[in-house]
Amino acid sequence: MSTDDPRDRDDLTADWPITPPPNAPSDDDGEATTWVGTVPPARRPSPGPPPPRPPYAGPPQSQPWVMGPSMPPPSAPGPGWQQPPPGYPPSHGFSPYPGHQWPAQEVSPPARRSSRRWWMVAGPAAVAVVVAVVAVLWTRYDDASTGPTSTAAAPLTSTSRTTTSTTPPPVSVDPARLPQFLLPAEAISAALNSPGMVPGDVEPRTDFLTDSIVDPWNCATVWGPGKEATYVNSGFIGMARQLVAEQPTGNHAVVQAVLAFPDAAAAKKSFDQQFKNWGDCQLQTITSNLKDVDTKATVGTAAEADGVATLQVTQVGGPPGVVCERALTVAGNVVVDIRSCSPDVGDTAGNIARDIAAKINGDR
Repeated sequence: MSTDDPRDRDDLTADWPITPPPNAPSDDDGEATTWVGTVPPARRPSPGPPPPRPPYAGPPQSQPWVMGPSMPPPSAPGPGWQQPPPGYPPSHGFSPYPGHQWPAQEVSPPARRSSRRWWMVAGPAAVAVVVAVVAVLWTRYDDASTGPTSTAAAPLTSTSRTTTSTTPPPVSVDPARLPQFLLPAEAISAALNSPGMVPGDVEPRTDFLTDSIVDPWNCATVWGPGKEATYVNSGFIGMARQLVAEQPTGNHAVVQAVLAFPDAAAAKKSFDQQFKNWGDCQLQTITSNLKDVDTKATVGTAAEADGVATLQVTQVGGPPGVVCERALTVAGNVVVDIRSCSPDVGDTAGNIARDIAAKINGDR
């Protein structure tokens, strides 16, 4: 008896085709009769997973193989049937045991079908992810290539800065307030040690037609305060000038003037220009003509200390011993311009200039 495992016979499943014999017998009608071979058992619904198979102990010795109650007995081979060659059909490694029918679901490997089904579901999603990544990378590349242009066109809202104004500060002293910074007659009398000095009218400006003409012309600033020739092109915007004098001799007299400019820089520019002219005119004799009457004066040496410039001027042929001092300083946007004349003048003009500057600066 053969010891081959009958479970290795592939004619028990439809997955493996069986080749019919070459010379099949004919029916009475002359047509070729189809060779059937082993008829597979009818398929039934699977009752569930089979119980574990016991190890195969070989075919029973006392009875032939039994294929099951629904399996019809095999028919005898036809006249032209030949024995298959050894080893056919090939074994797929499964060993059925007696009385068991092959379940239909074991015909095809389920793993491959599940793998294909997974790709059918996940494939479009993977493609979408790849497309999204490519789009992001392309967008970044495009932004990097066109970044400078778009950055230059974008408004600078989050990086805008507040710039400070470089315009000069506003006028610190209104020209209308200038008269209030002039010293009262009592203060000037005390400064010159001459009680009872009389104040004159406050002039808003000098009149060129009534003002004296000084030669050389650039020495007009040496002769007296607030002269038209000195400030005509300086850009001043207001002036207050006053004469305070001893009556009736006039041996003690003070002319005090304050002139406002648009800003402190303009006032300082006027101060610098006048001090330069003082230097140009020092140690000279200058002439003042008023109503066709000439008056001469000699000019001393100009000096400047702590922002106050001073210069002495002595009238030729004037009252005996009378000397005049000129003083000039700046307070904010105001030029303080003083001339003090007295037999013992000292630094009275400089002191009066400092007192007026202190009033403008709010120190007094």
